[in-house]
Amino acid sequence: MIERENQPMRMLHEKMLDVFRWRSIFSTSLILLGAIVYFVCAYMWSWLLWPAITACIGAVLLFVLYVFIWPRLEYQYFSFVVHEEEMEIKQGVWFRSHVLIPMTKVQHVETETGPLLRKFGLASTMIVTAAGTHKISGLLQKEADDLKSYIGTLARVVDTDE
Repeated sequence: MIERENQPMRMLHEKMLDVFRWRSIFSTSLILLGAIVYFVCAYMWSWLLWPAITACIGAVLLFVLYVFIWPRLEYQYFSFVVHEEEMEIKQGVWFRSHVLIPMTKVQHVETETGPLLRKFGLASTMIVTAAGTHKISGLLQKEADDLKSYIGTLARVVDTDE
């Protein structure tokens, strides 16, 4: 068994909760809008109203679940830690995954930020291996850059941006 230094798991920045909420608002608003349009059409053309009412209630419940409850769970169940020999990422609400990435397998490390992350001063760090890409979204821009450099140093990956 590999002896690891006893480092605590790191969480995402708290601003990531707002990013999760805004993403959920964008996606569930479309469902809610569709349910409202269906309700208006059902009312105007004398369709059965119970499917429209059921759709509206379901859409409101989904909105509440995915805007107020789910982001907290996503935030709570994501953590990571970087050791000298490997990196651990734990994530998932329903289906939990625990990934160990050996530093010797890291091919390159990237940072990126989209409009929503940028609005909150956050960025993503992506660790690329032959097996796939592992993403840590929700770090402050400086933390993401520092993490990229640190992992790159541990993995002996040359940073081409500097």
